[in-house]
Amino acid sequence: MLLAGIIHFNRVSSFKEAYLQALLFLEAMNWFDATVIDRLWVGYDSIWKIRGMEDVPYVKPWSRILKERLILSGIWVIGAALVAGLVMLTGGIR
Repeated sequence: MLLAGIIHFNRVSSFKEAYLQALLFLEAMNWFDATVIDRLWVGYDSIWKIRGMEDVPYVKPWSRILKERLILSGIWVIGAALVAGLVMLTGGIR
């Protein structure tokens, strides 16, 4: 809903513009979450370390992250179309 509101606020003029904005936003957040949050923040910030659990890996390996994010990238191709359709239904296209 928030993403549809953002795109509606941008006053897109066609379904294609709404779709591309939604896809860009969803994909950027997908890969930002994978690299910055999952690997950098969780992997290097001491707030995520639990005493007595230092030897237990709590960061996903790159292979798993890449696999998950590639699958999500495919899902967001469809999700962006749904968001763009919602923007059209709410009168965001002018």
